[in-house]
Amino acid sequence: MDESGLNQSSKKHKLNEEQGIVDGNTKCLENLPEEILRYIISLLPTNDAVRTSILCKRWEYLWTSIPNLGFKIGSKAKRKLFMNFVERVLLLHDSSDIKQFILYCDVLHDGDASRIKAWISSAVRHNVQELVFKLNISEEQFSLPHCLFTCVTLTKLRFYIPCVLKLPPTIYFTNLKILSVRNVTFSDDHSTQKLFSGLPVLEEMFLVDCIWVNLTAVSISSPKLHCLVIIDDEENSNDEDGCQVMIFGPGLKTFTYYGPLCNDYCLYNSCSLERVVINFDPRKTARQVAYRMYRLLSGLSTVKKLKLSSGAVEGIDLSVNCKNADAILDPVPPCFLSHLRCIKVYCCAEVQNQLLHPLVGQVLEVLSFRFSCLFLNLPFLAGRLRVHCSGITSTLMRPEG
Repeated sequence: MDESGLNQSSKKHKLNEEQGIVDGNTKCLENLPEEILRYIISLLPTNDAVRTSILCKRWEYLWTSIPNLGFKIGSKAKRKLFMNFVERVLLLHDSSDIKQFILYCDVLHDGDASRIKAWISSAVRHNVQELVFKLNISEEQFSLPHCLFTCVTLTKLRFYIPCVLKLPPTIYFTNLKILSVRNVTFSDDHSTQKLFSGLPVLEEMFLVDCIWVNLTAVSISSPKLHCLVIIDDEENSNDEDGCQVMIFGPGLKTFTYYGPLCNDYCLYNSCSLERVVINFDPRKTARQVAYRMYRLLSGLSTVKKLKLSSGAVEGIDLSVNCKNADAILDPVPPCFLSHLRCIKVYCCAEVQNQLLHPLVGQVLEVLSFRFSCLFLNLPFLAGRLRVHCSGITSTLMRPEG
């Protein structure tokens, strides 16, 4: 036998071995209990899970009980196929619960809106626990199905809807623990207040790039809320007066704010608050920023760690009575006199005496600067704090004893 014949024989033998391995693996899979097969399929992306139906007769309907469904629209040319696929999957899904439902989709006309509402309603009927959707909407207003806002099984809700959200008259999330609202325009005080008041067991809230211009005053109150993040975009606020947002958080432990302080955020009864991050660029009127910054600081009565951007430090400086030669906040927010142990200032190019003097309270232990602190002129700290420099970070700490 010549060399070419030997090579062909070797390749054929190798292919037979590989086919034998595949056949063996297939038989192993076929012999697995149905519960394990369903679990394996549930680990696949929804598209791939549905494709397993063509493997063999036994696999044809195994995918119809998968608990996690995810749909993300790809090419616009295949949009019709995508919409029909989502509809088919939900129609064929059996009566078992849906744990997670994710939907990224465009809403181009009324027909799309009605179909998407039907999909969300279907997820609610299947006792959905986590719902995530990003809807790119061409209309000015959009409403979600009313059943969503009274869903008793929902524990996590995240949605991105860049338009005015019309809310139903009844809102009460019995078991919702995490709420993330992004790019939504709140329509009015009354309905928005119903949303914020219908969250009895909420633990984490994220309000990102929302538009508050239609609101005058609302309150956020949830006894179990321990994490609140608010991110504002100046482009989303054209109202100089802003909205008064009152935050009642007896269990609140962390509060984070990023933005230009377009609204007046006030914290009340925040006796558990430990860590606060404030990052803003004071591009509004100086006195307006000063007022809002001071009001925000005044509510941080028990905070132990405070992280500030250089813009936030400037806002504090604006709060200082300019006629006061000692440059001291009057009255000083309670946190600077009692619980505050650590202040971190970042993104600052120059730090001078008049900016930091108001920050140094009676119990402060650590004052640190991060990112290119180029100039420190702090004579009022002489003998009270010592300076340690490491890389691009300068840290001032109170001497022991």
